[in-house]
Order: sequence, then structure tokens, then C-alpha cells
Amino acid sequence: MFKKAVLIIISLLLFFLQVSFFSAPPALAAGFNVLLVYSILVLLLVDVRLSLAYALFFGILTDLYSLYPFGIFIASFCIAVVISHIFLQQFFTNKSVYSFIALMALATVCFLSLQAALVWGAHFFIFNALYAPVWTAAFARALLWQTLGNTIIAAVSFYAIDYFSKKLKPFLIQRQQ
Repeated sequence: MFKKAVLIIISLLLFFLQVSFFSAPPALAAGFNVLLVYSILVLLLVDVRLSLAYALFFGILTDLYSLYPFGIFIASFCIAVVISHIFLQQFFTNKSVYSFIALMALATVCFLSLQAALVWGAHFFIFNALYAPVWTAAFARALLWQTLGNTIIAAVSFYAIDYFSKKLKPFLIQRQQ
């Protein structure tokens, strides 16, 4: 019970950190998405069900604070986690820092691309697709900076967890006799 309460408090603190400090576009920290990093970190350390639960939770909270139509962040978070899970199962079988960085970059590109596509789709249905603020040079710049920022946070958090935990320690394969 205490462990679940701590995880809920940590996730709420990360959400408040994201909404309060990392949401200002002119700031240098606008390229960080700690909610996505945390969801992918949970995917790597625990399992896909808990990661999807966090993605759904973060998506709902972010949609409540967003000016976009409701559901864009829910779909973006959840689909990014599902795609990352597929890549984790098929291609990145070890839990190394390189696979975590690659998963983080993939999740960030999926998240922002899905978010942009859904925003464009929402503008398309209200007959305003020509004025949708997606697929521009600003989007490419935001994609680059957020991918870079998220991979930096991912690498730092991976090494911090590796230092304080035994979850990511390598193990020796022993022969059966």
C-alpha cells in the first residue's frame, strides 16, 4: 500500500513539474517531457500494463490542462507506449542505456507525430486544416529539441536508477548441468 501511494505521489509530482515548469515554449526546458520519459522508464523496468496505466493517467491529466480537443494526449501517450513496447520486445531485448535512449527517441517521435496528426485531424473536421499549426519548421525544431531533451533525461535517469537499484544490473548466465 505504501509503495503504491509513493508511486502515485511521484507521478503527480512529475505531472505538476511538467505543467508548471516545462510547458513554457520560449524556455529552454520546453524540450523536456518528463511524463513520457517516466512512462517509458516504467515500461523498461516493470511491464507494459503499468506503463499503459501511467500513460492513460498522464494523458487524462494533460488533456484536462490542454487547449487541444480532449483525447489527443491520451491517444498520443498510449500509442507511443504501445509502439515502444513492440520495439522493446522485437528489437531491443536487453536493458541497456542505448536501448533506453533509442526507445526514448522513438517514443518522442511517435508522441509528437501522433499529437501533430491528431491536431491536424481536429482542424480538418472543423474545416480549418489549412491553418493547423503542424508540420512546419517549428514542429521540426520542437521534434529535434524534445527528442534531444528526452534522451538526455532518459540517460541521466537510467544511470541514477542503475546506481541506486539492482534492477538493471547485469547477471551472469550459468550453465545447467
